[in-house]
Amino acid sequence: MEADGLYGNLTALGNPDYYCQIYNVPTDTRKQRIRKVLAAVRLSDNASDKVTAYSKGKRQKLAMARAMVHDPDILILDEPNSGVDSSGQIILNLDQSGKTIFVSSHNLDEVQRICNRTVLIHHGEMRLQGEPLQLQKEMGSDKIIIRIAGAPKEDLFPIID
Repeated sequence: MEADGLYGNLTALGNPDYYCQIYNVPTDTRKQRIRKVLAAVRLSDNASDKVTAYSKGKRQKLAMARAMVHDPDILILDEPNSGVDSSGQIILNLDQSGKTIFVSSHNLDEVQRICNRTVLIHHGEMRLQGEPLQLQKEMGSDKIIIRIAGAPKEDLFPIID
C-alpha cells in the first residue's frame, strides 16, 4: 500500500508546519520557509485546503514540500513523478540550489531528463553508472538498451534516446 505520510485533517500549510516543529525549524523562519516550499511545488493557491480534498498529484507535491521544509542538504525521492506532471521541473530547480538529490524511479525517460548522473541497480548491484551523454558516447550508440537478466527478450529499457 502506498502511503505519503500526510495528515488529511491538516491543510497544506499545516502539514509542513507540523514537520517544521519536528525538525526544530526556528519559529521566526517557519512561515517564510513553508510559503517558499509550497510555491516551489506550485501549491500556494491551495494552501488552506485540507489534504483530504487533494488529488494524488497534489498530495505528491505536498509530500515533496514536506521533505524540503527543513532545508536538507540531501533529498531522497522515491517515484517523485507519480501522479505529478511537473515534478521534473521542481527537481531541476532544487538541483540548481545546490542540493544533492537521489531519485529512485522506474521511469527511465524521466531519469534521463532530470538527472545528471545515472546508476542502474539490479538486485542490489550497480550495473551501469555515469553521465547520460557520456554513457551514450562510451557505448557508441544513440540509444543505450538494458536487458534485465531473467526478463523476457522484449523487455528492454531505453535509458538514452
